[in-house]
Amino acid sequence: MLSRAAFIALLTFVIGISVAYANNLAQQEQSDEFHIYLVRHAEKNADKDDPNLTECGQKRAQHIAQLLNEQAIRNIFSTPYNRTQQTAAPLAAELELDVTVYSPLELELFADKLLTIKGNTLVVGHSNTTPVLAGLLVDDDLQPFAETIYDRLYKVDVKKGKASLQILQQGFSCDQ
Repeated sequence: MLSRAAFIALLTFVIGISVAYANNLAQQEQSDEFHIYLVRHAEKNADKDDPNLTECGQKRAQHIAQLLNEQAIRNIFSTPYNRTQQTAAPLAAELELDVTVYSPLELELFADKLLTIKGNTLVVGHSNTTPVLAGLLVDDDLQPFAETIYDRLYKVDVKKGKASLQILQQGFSCDQ
């Protein structure tokens, strides 16, 4: 049986360790660093309302999967359209992840959700939503881009609650 002094010393030690552990967890949460990658769907056929990807678009979707395969992607989101789902599919298959559908009509709510899930994420959208969503994530007013642009890759780096944006090229051309 412990003496009163030994018991108080042990209790003080346990409380000190618990506080240090809690502080360490809080610091880890604050220093969480993750990346959100945003792309427009790949090249699409122009023959119907909800078109599929062209052959070039399928190759671009494969290229996107190769680019992001080593980025520890934990979440993949896409709008509910064939072209976006098909763009997300190769990476989802490689990583054995489900593609979660989001509404392109609720970008502000979706931006908030992306920042709270704290994990490397791919979001596949459209020429009129992808830059707007990237802007919402970094508190900037980005405008839609031309329908002819397919090679942009937005990378939002989030570190300690601060988000910064890089606009990259995918380095892919159908002429390759």
